[in-house]
Amino acid sequence: MVSELALTLITLGGLLLLGFIADGIGKRTRLPRVTILLLFGFLVGPHAFALLPELGRSWFPTVTHIALVMVGFLLGGRLTVSVVAEDRRVMLWMSLSVVFVTALVELVGLGLLGYSVAVALVLAGVSLATDPAATVDVVRETRAEGPFVRALLGIVAIDDAWGLMLFSLLIAALHAINGSGISEALIHGGREIVGAVLLGLALGAPMSFLTGRVRPGEPTMVEARGLVFVCGGLAIWLQVSPLLAAMTMGVVVANLARHHERPFHEIENIEWPFMVFFFVLSGASLDVTALPHVGGLAAAYIVLRILGR
Repeated sequence: MVSELALTLITLGGLLLLGFIADGIGKRTRLPRVTILLLFGFLVGPHAFALLPELGRSWFPTVTHIALVMVGFLLGGRLTVSVVAEDRRVMLWMSLSVVFVTALVELVGLGLLGYSVAVALVLAGVSLATDPAATVDVVRETRAEGPFVRALLGIVAIDDAWGLMLFSLLIAALHAINGSGISEALIHGGREIVGAVLLGLALGAPMSFLTGRVRPGEPTMVEARGLVFVCGGLAIWLQVSPLLAAMTMGVVVANLARHHERPFHEIENIEWPFMVFFFVLSGASLDVTALPHVGGLAAAYIVLRILGR
């Protein structure tokens, strides 16, 4: 009988080796390693070969939050005053259009297909969610640089904030249709956004002061990782957006810190293992048995979201 500790170590090691294999396949085939990891995750998951133990699948919420706060912090680090000033128009209008057009296409499309307003509102709100982790990893994997990449990462960062705002409005509309309190949904959405920004500001200010005043290397490594993890934990505890809080902290550090590049390099150095866990476990969480029950609706949602994007 394999002990839980042994099973945990074997699972961790196996997932990291999948990341190593995915990276090698990606370099030889030009397929994004993110796609390969998602496929690996599905294959080892419960609906394929069932090689991933239950304890591994239970890590998914924790790994998701760790990966996203690191990605958020790195994205925020790219939003310096100089970059925003140079690309503000394309970043603003593209991020707004991505969010609002996607929601509009989902709402109108599902309505024309005969689905209820409530279902259309919920799925329009869900369609606003983006996964900046995939975009960031593909950019890093291809070592892409230049004005297009700079604007792309800025758009990916900003559209999450717009998405949260519009999601709150859509949920408020749903409450109005159901005859329940609209103000509660709006207050909750506003609290999540404003609270995340305030938390990011509160942690970003001392981090900006510390960065550059501690020696590079191990002290900076501990400082950067400690504050990013604390930011994610406090965001979850306060029920605000961890991604937006970490992104705000990154913006503050990038614009105020004396040696602002140091903490971002330290986060980049440990990000990939967590990204491996995140994408493999994401693939493993795909429940194909649910598809027959929501097949038509799922297909409509996917096609409309692609059109909207």
